[in-house]
Amino acid sequence: MRKLIISLLLLSTISRLNAQTKDDSSQNQSLLSKSYSIDSALTQLYRFAKNNPLFMETMMPNKFNNLTVKYNLDKGHYIPVQGASKTQGISLFSEAKTTLEKFHLYGAFTYQRTTEDSTRWAHQTRQAGYVPYYFGSQKNNHYERSIYKINAAVSRKMIGNNLPVSLGLDYRIGNHFSNNDPRGDIKDFQLNLNPAVGYNISKTILIGVGYQYGYGREQTKIGYKNSTYTENTVAPIYINYLMTGYSGAQQVQQTNLLNYDNNQDRQFAKIFANYTLNSNSSIALTLKKGKESQLFKRNISDAVGYNKFMTYSIKTSSADLIWYKNIGKNELNVAINYNYDEGWAYDNALAGINYINDIENYGLKLNYTAKGKDGLINNIIFGVQSTDDIKKDGNYLVDIAYRRINFNAGWGLNKQLGKNRSFGADFNARYSLKASSHIIAPLENENIFYNYVMYPDYQFNASNNYSLGLSADYAFPSYKGIQTSVKISGSYTQRVGNYIDLQRTIFNTSGKDRFSSNISLNLYF
Repeated sequence: MRKLIISLLLLSTISRLNAQTKDDSSQNQSLLSKSYSIDSALTQLYRFAKNNPLFMETMMPNKFNNLTVKYNLDKGHYIPVQGASKTQGISLFSEAKTTLEKFHLYGAFTYQRTTEDSTRWAHQTRQAGYVPYYFGSQKNNHYERSIYKINAAVSRKMIGNNLPVSLGLDYRIGNHFSNNDPRGDIKDFQLNLNPAVGYNISKTILIGVGYQYGYGREQTKIGYKNSTYTENTVAPIYINYLMTGYSGAQQVQQTNLLNYDNNQDRQFAKIFANYTLNSNSSIALTLKKGKESQLFKRNISDAVGYNKFMTYSIKTSSADLIWYKNIGKNELNVAINYNYDEGWAYDNALAGINYINDIENYGLKLNYTAKGKDGLINNIIFGVQSTDDIKKDGNYLVDIAYRRINFNAGWGLNKQLGKNRSFGADFNARYSLKASSHIIAPLENENIFYNYVMYPDYQFNASNNYSLGLSADYAFPSYKGIQTSVKISGSYTQRVGNYIDLQRTIFNTSGKDRFSSNISLNLYF
């Protein structure tokens, strides 16, 4: 399957290359594709349309092609407890947008190969946020992860210049394993389908409805190469624990119990609206509401069936609004987002709901692009994002909540140097502030999860920090008009102040800072 995907990617890339080199306007096309790599007001429309294919015709260029190879390195101990102190990886990303007669087509392929050092207390895929059922241990694990993603979308107006119809597809497969005891082996896949239909009730107003159906599975197994660590507690760091809710930690060492499946099913309804104020300005809105269900189980046998352990349900409500305005040569984009996830877990052993997790996000982002003389472009970015996270475990009477507000600002420039060469640079700054927090965790219920995960994670989430980032990009024409660029980026994050003193025993306190960097080779055609 993987060889087939890669072969199809290479064939499609070669065919696009051949098609471009036969076109006299290939140089102009590559420059247009390169312009969409900049975090500009116009790029925000493009990203909005990728998530909502109904808007592909109005928010995406007719042609866009790029291929990116990237290496990234992240290192430092200012991370959540279940994060990795060091990650490095390489990724391959290709995407293209084209128009075939009346059809607007988009496709993307991503391959990521990542290694993690010092990952502990979490044998997970990192695909989703916190889940209330998983394995973990004190031992630092070295994880290797391979992820393949395919995204595709098509849209077309069915009746003259009206009744746009779209269909999006997202597919992902992943393989994750650690190569030291206790060894995690996790496989996952996800598939999402997104059909939508719209109608122009007037020349300036489009309304539409959509539906998203998705399903997936994560299969988790734990094993020991050294049999002396199995079914004994002589070496505590090798003990495998089953975490349930946000407090439970039960020792599980028996070989036949070191596995489970997580079957996922999701359905969402969507509403779309687009209002064209004039030829230079428009407003688009998407609303989404639905539910995802995750069933944690273990197969007994094909004939008998399976044991159900927990069902985790998440109700989601979200809204995204984007306003774009062309002001002469300049462009303005304002995006407002809201998302609320209401999660609860039904524990079959307790015959009731033992855990809830509510997460609410809302934010504002502004992009302003100023196009000056002599090919100089300035991009100014400002944003603010608020997050509320509430976790409650009724079985242990735990109640934890915090609110964080992130402020970020950035400035970037891109300068044409002649002969289709250009140089770009970006600087950004972010400050993350804890607005409020509280923790209730009765001492009489304390177990190893509290000391190693709950307490240090609360300290991390209740701390303030700042981040500074810088990137530089140089682009030049290469083979038959293809634009090639090399980009280098780096960022540094540091905690501000000390961690909260909880007056409890803590064994796993996070560090002070973290550094991230990447370098990429990019082709635009």
